This record gives sequence, structure tokens and C-alpha cells, in this order.
Amino acid sequence: MVHARVPVTRPDAGSQFPGRRAAADRHEGDRECEQVFRLPVTVTRRVTRGGGRHKLMDTLSVRARMIEDDHERDLVIVDGVIADAGPVPGTGPDAAGWVLPGLVDVHNHLSLASPAGDDQDADVRVRASASVELALGVLAVREPGSPDDASARLAREGGWPRVITAGRFLAPPGGYFPGLAREVTAAEMPPAAEQEARRLGEDHR
Repeated sequence: MVHARVPVTRPDAGSQFPGRRAAADRHEGDRECEQVFRLPVTVTRRVTRGGGRHKLMDTLSVRARMIEDDHERDLVIVDGVIADAGPVPGTGPDAAGWVLPGLVDVHNHLSLASPAGDDQDADVRVRASASVELALGVLAVREPGSPDDASARLAREGGWPRVITAGRFLAPPGGYFPGLAREVTAAEMPPAAEQEARRLGEDHR
């Protein structure tokens, strides 16, 4: 991602969550692909791919210094995604900056304290939270529990950070914040934890 200061605003419930457009929904092995988030200008150019002429698209040419090896590379960004590594013929860069791999948020509860507000539907809340994560350069989120299944649903969709969630909070009756956890007795806790893990296992392969 190009390191830049990006203002974070509270998304409206009906918004398209603009940070989502910044997701580079690609992987190189197990490594999250580099991401570029919003920069001040795009230019409409004819994009070339594989040595051939392509169509006119909004692009951004970035002269990027890679944080992992301090080497400088020219990147071409199309709709927020790194589409090519090489200079745009006959032009200079539109912007310059440092580039680093996507960040990992190791502890988050996307459905709680969402910028969408507590009165919104769970799916709206997790998308608003994930949009802020994207805008800040986060491409993977670890969630050790949730009051609902909205994060698990988001994990099945493309274009968002990769979400690894533990599923519903599990707690003894009366032992957690009211209404947030799936309440189970001590005897029920091991099979309940196994049930949550099996239910979500397909999403985490």
C-alpha cells in the first residue's frame, strides 16, 4: 500500500463503504498482496497488459519505494488494485511514496463499536468496521469472538480484509454482557466450542 494520511469518516448505513474499493483481492501464496488506498488523483489512460493494448481506464502511476528492501519500483494502479509493475510509457509518475504489505489487525470485534452505530443491522455494522480497516491498510483481521454471525458471512465475500473469526462468544449464564454471548453451562462449553469451530471451519481453510 502507498503510505499516506487518509481521513476516516463515519460511513452512512446506505453508503458503499469507499474503503472497500481499495482492497487488492489477490494473494501470492500465503502472503497478502500489497494494497493501495486512496490517493489524490487518477488519470484516464489506455492500459497495456501483457504487452498488448487494453481499454481506457482510470489509472494511477506511482513511483514506489518498497519498505521491505528499499528498492524503487514503478507501479500502475487500476481501480485501487496493483495491475502492473512498470512505468506508463511516455509519462512521469502521478505520485510517489513508500509501499508496504497489508497490515494485520490481530484483535477486533467488527460488530461492536462500529462506526455505523449500534442501532444498525449486524451486517451493516461489520461492513462499516471493515471499510475503516481497509482505509487504514488492514488486509487481515483476527476476531476472537462475536455477538453474531455477520463477520463469518463477511469472511465468505471477496473485496474485504480476510476475516478469521472464532464465531459466537461463549459464556456461562449471566457471565458476560447481556445479549452478547451464546450462554452455555460448564458441561456444555467443550461441545459448544467444537460446534462453533466446525461451523466456521470451512471459511478458514
